[in-house]
Amino acid sequence: MPTSRTLVAIIAHPDDESYSASGTLAYYASIGVDVYIICATRGEAGKINHPSLAYRDVLGAVREEELRNACRIMGIHQPLFLGYRDSGMMGSSDNNDPLSLNKAKPSEVLRRLVGLLRQLKPQVIISYYEGGYYAHPDHISSHRYTLEAFNAVSNPTVFPEQLKGPTGVFNPQRLFTVAIPTSRIEELIKAIPEDKDEPITYIGEREEKETNAEDEIRPEDIGIPDEDITVRMNVSDLYEIKRNAIAAHKTQHQGEGVFSNIPEALLREFFSTEHFSQEAPQTSEPQIYGDLFEGI
Repeated sequence: MPTSRTLVAIIAHPDDESYSASGTLAYYASIGVDVYIICATRGEAGKINHPSLAYRDVLGAVREEELRNACRIMGIHQPLFLGYRDSGMMGSSDNNDPLSLNKAKPSEVLRRLVGLLRQLKPQVIISYYEGGYYAHPDHISSHRYTLEAFNAVSNPTVFPEQLKGPTGVFNPQRLFTVAIPTSRIEELIKAIPEDKDEPITYIGEREEKETNAEDEIRPEDIGIPDEDITVRMNVSDLYEIKRNAIAAHKTQHQGEGVFSNIPEALLREFFSTEHFSQEAPQTSEPQIYGDLFEGI
């Protein structure tokens, strides 16, 4: 086992980390792993839950500080940013912003991401699964760029100008995608009381897509098959840290949102296990691990 270990989470917006993997990030930091977040945008197209929290033109800066506070709560390194603008939900006008991740030159995004990974040299990387949670453009592209970067960092012919001094090629060992088993989504949906006066919201990143009450939330659109889960992290001892990390994103988090209707015991149970699926290297059969670093 190497004397030092590094874990990097690659996300699209501030608060993605807290809902998906804050327990896992906090756990590894607590046992001496260097834990970093690379965030593609500052979430400029997100919600503002109360006018006292931010103006639209400073929302990105406010959300950056919210992410910094969440990192302090988790006990991990301060976040690194790729510097792109939030692309907004699918079909929104933000998709066409020339500064957005959606409109960025792919080779430039990859260059920035590979450069950071070559500096940090993580053995393990985590990001979104291919569907990216309800088809947010930035989630989908973050998955794609992360997979490309995982395969590129060890290739000396890719961005060779980066290979100077302490920065060099290296071989990350595993890429995991944060995942929610479809069975867990089904359990959660059953536990939410029906309220015809309230819109249904998707679980996860705070720039949710609101739907009409009669619209169906399909677990298969949010989660992945249970058999594809390769790591189940028990983070029950870090439940309060996870809740506090979520609450740090004040502009996006008002009360508990959809979670306010869920019994506390079920919410604690839902948040006490974080699930991951191995994306790379690919194997013929799912490799089940006790934790993300097992065998490294």
